[in-house]
Amino acid sequence: MVATLKAGDILLVELETAPRNRVVVKTVAGAVVGAVTSLRLVDMIECLKEKFAYQAEVLSISGAKVEIEIKPA
Repeated sequence: MVATLKAGDILLVELETAPRNRVVVKTVAGAVVGAVTSLRLVDMIECLKEKFAYQAEVLSISGAKVEIEIKPA
């Protein structure tokens, strides 16, 4: 999926709970692009559990690493 992304693309931010809690970003079509890593990940998981909505904008792509900015939706 990373090969289809470009800077400026908007992705959905969602919480997956099985088999463990993780925050993923998806295309608007619902395809999982990858998981989010952040020092504030625990806080984000708690907010997503409370039904806060977020979206992510693709800032840059370097190989398989995608830098995003997450904002309230």
